[in-house]
Amino acid sequence: MTFLQTEYGKAFTAAGFGNWFRDRCDEAGLPQCTAHGLKKAAATIAAENGATTRQLMAMFDWTTESMAEVYTRAAEKSAWPDRPCS
Repeated sequence: MTFLQTEYGKAFTAAGFGNWFRDRCDEAGLPQCTAHGLKKAAATIAAENGATTRQLMAMFDWTTESMAEVYTRAAEKSAWPDRPCS
């Protein structure tokens, strides 16, 4: 099932969507924004608000735990800034 389509009615490729999104951000005067950056921000916010590794995998369509754990570990670390290293 395709949710996002090009102006020609075809499914976006990952790179094609990234390029299209970049153009929209530039048009909006937001040159610092990217699709990847917004996904990263959303994952950070979700993890900081208690999303589990499995929940992040589901939300961001990650097939392995390694990427989700980057965010859950960072959230755990920021929640305990004074915790001594183990």
